[in-house]
Amino acid sequence: MEQQEGPRTDNPPGALSRRGPRKSRVDRRSCGNGKQKVNSWSATCTVKSGQARSVTDCGNGETTYGKWVGRGRWRFAGECGRYFIVARGTQGRWLHERR
Repeated sequence: MEQQEGPRTDNPPGALSRRGPRKSRVDRRSCGNGKQKVNSWSATCTVKSGQARSVTDCGNGETTYGKWVGRGRWRFAGECGRYFIVARGTQGRWLHERR
């Protein structure tokens, strides 16, 4: 009997999946005040640790990424030009801190 692997994602280990947040130290961010049109979106997010960026999947098959930002309160956004938004969200990564 072969062992089946779980669902595969393009996110690095420990990163946020667009399927929903995982329970790990990377998930130290929250977003609110979201707004969306057919081809653009924005939200205000607070990054508590690590880094995060916006991810936008467009109807033409392209995926756009925002710049990585660190701790603080940020406006995350994405735009698809003349195409519809297929999916949107955030991606996070943990930075190893020196002690």
